[in-house]
Amino acid sequence: MISIASAELEVELARSWMIGDTTTDVMTAANAGIRSILVETGHAGLDEMHDVYPDYTVPDLLAAAKFITVGHPRLVRALRTYPKRSCQIKNSVV
Repeated sequence: MISIASAELEVELARSWMIGDTTTDVMTAANAGIRSILVETGHAGLDEMHDVYPDYTVPDLLAAAKFITVGHPRLVRALRTYPKRSCQIKNSVV
């Protein structure tokens, strides 16, 4: 259903978010390639239907909206300021 809506509405799933209060919401987001935010209201992920973890957890819907519009962009910018380091692992026998 998400992929059909994405195609019809020309939505980039990689740039999309799913906000929910159950592990089913989190699993749906993961299966669709969407970032997930679990809100601590409603079921708060305590339904124990699936063994999954959200990308982010926030207290409520307002906090989720603020995180998407303000917090996450700042986090991404901050991570980009750190120098990238390459790591080479040599073949070794253990």
